[in-house]
This record gives sequence, C-alpha cells and structure tokens, in this order.
Amino acid sequence: MNLRLQISILLIGFILLTSILKMVQKTKLELKYSILWIVSSIMFIIIAAFPVIPDWFANLIGIIEPANAVFLVLILFELGINLNLTITISKQTNKVKNMAQYIALMENQNREKS
Repeated sequence: MNLRLQISILLIGFILLTSILKMVQKTKLELKYSILWIVSSIMFIIIAAFPVIPDWFANLIGIIEPANAVFLVLILFELGINLNLTITISKQTNKVKNMAQYIALMENQNREKS
C-alpha cells in the first residue's frame, strides 16, 4: 500500500472516529447505533497503521493489489452496517404500525363509550 493511500485512510479513520464520538456525546446518535461506525473507523486506523495486514489479506484471498483488498473489506463492512440499519428500520416500522392500530382501537372504544 502506498504512503499517500495510507495517510488518506488514517485521516479518514480519525475524522470518522472523532465525528462519531462527538455525535454520541451530543446525543445526536445513540451509542448502540454508533458501535459499528466506531469499529469501522478503528478498522481504518488499524489498516493504515499496519500495512502488512492488507498485504496478508490480499494474498490470502488472491487479490493482487492490497488497496483493492482494503476497499473490499470496507465495502463488506459498510454493507453489514446497512443491513443492520435496515433491520432496525423494519422493527421500528412494525412498532409504529402496531401503535397506530392500538391508538385507533382506543379512539374507537372512547367513541363507543361516549
């Protein structure tokens, strides 16, 4: 991995980590949703600090260029984050639907009583 890419990944990792921690501190982002992003930013930092890891991983899976292996890992990790968020959205959608139905039933009962 060349030095320019290493420095770029390191900067992105630190900026992402700092941003996520500030959002958690200001309660703009809940801790349970930030954990995957924190792990992702730490992965950026580790990959940049230890360029042997991408070289080893690229050789392991048969990718010639370690930078491509880095991007593959990051894309897969981000796909995991997106899947996790999609599951969370689905759960919240079901909760909202159930609450709307409950409120409609309660309103109907109140109308029948009066």
